[in-house]
Amino acid sequence: MVALARGDLAGVLRSNPLAPLFTALVALLGVQALASIGRTGGLDEVASGRFGSRLARALVVVAILEVALWLARFGGLLGGPVPV
Repeated sequence: MVALARGDLAGVLRSNPLAPLFTALVALLGVQALASIGRTGGLDEVASGRFGSRLARALVVVAILEVALWLARFGGLLGGPVPV
């Protein structure tokens, strides 16, 4: 996330290729949450409707892919394990 904040796209893609997608989805969820608070005064409408349900599903899929990537790297695949 630090590399993403610094604009180091090559570093982001090398260390975690799913980070930009995950960050964009979380930002969209945040915008949807703020819109829900503005309309209803609460989080009642977050992840509802066609867009919201697809957004929630996409976040779950990307989170599962993140865990699979971590496990693969822990097992020595896809550039891991990284020496500490």
